[in-house]
Amino acid sequence: MWQGIPIAMTPSPFGIHQRYAMLIAFALESAILESKCNSIVLQETDWIVDQSTVLRPDVVLLCDGVPDGHIEKTPGLVCEVLSPSTKNRDLGGKRELYVAAAVEHYLVADPQSSELFYSCSGAELQLLELDELHITVCDDCELIVDLCKIRG
Repeated sequence: MWQGIPIAMTPSPFGIHQRYAMLIAFALESAILESKCNSIVLQETDWIVDQSTVLRPDVVLLCDGVPDGHIEKTPGLVCEVLSPSTKNRDLGGKRELYVAAAVEHYLVADPQSSELFYSCSGAELQLLELDELHITVCDDCELIVDLCKIRG
């Protein structure tokens, strides 16, 4: 509670969660540099979807450069790292919000199982068993994401 006003906050993620988020950001950044794409990767930045919805994805890929403030445009890719306390939210309600906001690419990492899941254009999440993920973001940027950099 802040000055009598209830504030809903969750604790900061633990080390393994932060490690996976960093590995995802590194893999995406490496793919961007290889492709010479004009996009950027940010971690833990608020995305103002609309006046009633603010989300904080673990990792996002943005097509329009570094925002001056919070993210206000739909990211090209959103990544979530599952935690026991947020797993149901990330796979349920939060995913539905991403689909409604037209997030084209959704990547989910499960540190407990070392599994990666991927969804494109709102399709069901699929287990990624490949070593590379080939995606097109920002209309014409073709990325090859080395999933081995995430799995370790």
